[in-house]
Amino acid sequence: MIQKLSKERGEGVYVQAKAYMLTKEDDIAHALSYLDGRVGKKKDPKTRVAQFLGDKPRRIYKAIPEQFWINGEGDVKGEYIDVRFDVDPRKP
Repeated sequence: MIQKLSKERGEGVYVQAKAYMLTKEDDIAHALSYLDGRVGKKKDPKTRVAQFLGDKPRRIYKAIPEQFWINGEGDVKGEYIDVRFDVDPRKP
């Protein structure tokens, strides 16, 4: 439903989330398998884990969404304001 709203109205969907740095090798490998699968890479995530540990500069994070919304327009005493409309991604 979020994509449908976005395409029909030309609006973006905003997400508030908490982010956690992944520090365990198994968690990083699991995340990389999703990331690489999304962009069509065929690399073994286990071989890339070291790029995200120790003194290497890059890290992998897990985001836990807390709230979704789209922006809309409102009016208060003739003045334009932005308003938020909460979206529940579990509802059609």
